Amino acid sequence: QIPCVLTCVKELNQPRYMTIKGIMEAFKKDIITWDHKDLNLDPQDCGLSASPTQVERSFTPAQKGKGEVFKGNISEIANQLVNKLTQEHLI
Repeated sequence: QIPCVLTCVKELNQPRYMTIKGIMEAFKKDIITWDHKDLNLDPQDCGLSASPTQVERSFTPAQKGKGEVFKGNISEIANQLVNKLTQEHLI
């Protein structure tokens, strides 16, 4: 029956970084996609029309503060950032 949710716990395995070879091979692999026909499902049982949730509104939250751009070489920028975070009691 549908709907179906598949989950796993984060302890399932130990994540690891891919090798360069693995990354390059991933670009060559096909991405398999299934639609309702492949799964023998009625289109009315899939997607937005079948969703029990409805979006009431969508919005962009108001900006909480202005951004700040640091200038200089990487060492100067790092020092400016640390100073700013220290002033704001974030570190």
